[in-house]
Amino acid sequence: MIFDVLEILKEKDTAVSGAHIAKELGVSRTAVWKQIQRLRAAGYDISGQSKVGYRLKTEPDKLWQEELEKELPPEFSGRVICLDEVESTNNLAKELAAGSQFKPVGLIVADKQTGGRGRFQRVWASPKGGIWMSLVVRPDISPVDASKMAAMAAVIVAEAIIEISGLPARIKWPNDILINDKKVCGILTEMAAEVERVEYLVIGIGLNANFDAETIRGFSATTIKSELGRSVNRVELISNIVSRISKELPSLTSGYERITRRWRELSITLGKDVRISSAERALNGRAVDIDSDGALIVELPSGERRTVRAGDVAL
Repeated sequence: MIFDVLEILKEKDTAVSGAHIAKELGVSRTAVWKQIQRLRAAGYDISGQSKVGYRLKTEPDKLWQEELEKELPPEFSGRVICLDEVESTNNLAKELAAGSQFKPVGLIVADKQTGGRGRFQRVWASPKGGIWMSLVVRPDISPVDASKMAAMAAVIVAEAIIEISGLPARIKWPNDILINDKKVCGILTEMAAEVERVEYLVIGIGLNANFDAETIRGFSATTIKSELGRSVNRVELISNIVSRISKELPSLTSGYERITRRWRELSITLGKDVRISSAERALNGRAVDIDSDGALIVELPSGERRTVRAGDVAL
């Protein structure tokens, strides 16, 4: 009910009486008062005056499960978890996906991660105000097709940032999102699978949203707030990303050409001289394309072309 009370306050530019809210929600005025107190405790500045009513003056940048579920596709109803703090959204998502929860989908969003990690188990700073989320999906695909998910997620996150903020988000292979040559988002995809069938995919997205870049000093990174000069609506950005992924999932097996084409358009890697480091070797050459699975095609100085499926890219 707390979110219902909040929605009514948001809709009004003037004070709203407790009696009006109670009547609209079919509850007592005492119940309304209790929800107002909860909102105030959560950081909402709500004025209250006898015989006048309540008025929402300012609101914190807070994520509510009910608000997210309202903005997401219907299959997410009852399958969204919002946490103030968690060690890792991906770890929790895998634990729940392996059990009876999160079927067919699920979403975990945290305001802060204490053990956030990126590719190759690298530490990913995850302070309050970011978007730290893990999406669980169960597409009917083979493990081979699952490799396309990373490139798809990168395209979708970049498109969502561009739409919501207008900032020039670009993709660095394989799935880092940069703004003005500084990293703003990392994506980590994990899966559980049998020989011919994926059981579930976990798409972990760490997006530096509403905090200052100074908070992560020492990292070659930025935030949306620092680049834009203001915060963005995190619920709007999360719902945009999740809705896009849900819509695009069928293209993992048919119609993936749009993702490949869009990845090329948003890439800052293609056409550049690169050094790719992996556990096995280091490779120098020019990034010339990606293949239908999202692997990078590199042309060596000799003219030979190599297909690279994993590694770190330095431009």
